[in-house]
Amino acid sequence: MSNELILTSKSILREIIKDEFDKFHQSIVNKEDYLITTDQAAKMLGRSSKTINRWAKLGIIKPDDYRGRNRYYLVSTVKSHKKHTNTCESII
Repeated sequence: MSNELILTSKSILREIIKDEFDKFHQSIVNKEDYLITTDQAAKMLGRSSKTINRWAKLGIIKPDDYRGRNRYYLVSTVKSHKKHTNTCESII
């Protein structure tokens, strides 16, 4: 009975490892979507980091990750915000 449990545990572990590897592989393949710092987001949007932080506090742009007091944004989030911002500025 213990041999069956070990085999089952190994197969479950193998499946978990495979799932985690697949997730990791997808994150590498999709290099366009990765986390960037507030400063990098500010450069992409042509704004200051203070403006990005102010927008985050107001909910205008939402950080995708927090590490300590630092905010991180996915490139796709910043790009979509940039399209929206450029559209609004062209109207004004």
